[in-house]
Amino acid sequence: MNDLSGTIKMDEDGLFDFSSFWLKNQPPENYRELIAKILLHTRSWSQDILMFGKEDNTCIDVSLENNYVVDISVRIDLRTFNMDLMKKIVDLAKLFKCSLFLYETNELIESNSQILFEKIKNSNAAKFVIDPRKFLDEIDLNKFNDIKKIN
Repeated sequence: MNDLSGTIKMDEDGLFDFSSFWLKNQPPENYRELIAKILLHTRSWSQDILMFGKEDNTCIDVSLENNYVVDISVRIDLRTFNMDLMKKIVDLAKLFKCSLFLYETNELIESNSQILFEKIKNSNAAKFVIDPRKFLDEIDLNKFNDIKKIN
């Protein structure tokens, strides 16, 4: 795995910016073909983003600047979860020598299918997909209001 210490910065919107990492750690030259073996290359809404899969489903987005990869983002749609597809995505991350960053928890985890599956099972997305009403009923509105006050 590549060491990310000192390379992850926050952008002006408070989101993590991995571009400095990617500029020093480009994926293999045939990354497009490797990703297309997992998800079909589809038309993107941006000329700077290569999209594989469907935007409203499981997808992999590759952001480019001057033909260099500056970000690879994966979205796994739990409404149509497929264990085999998740494993292929993890295997791709291993091939690219990448760790996995989970935005919900701000965690960096190793590229390991078992670990990722455990994280998915315990995610808010999974809780919502299993029982949307219960998930919404259990949201602590006091915590939500406290967060709004901070912002």
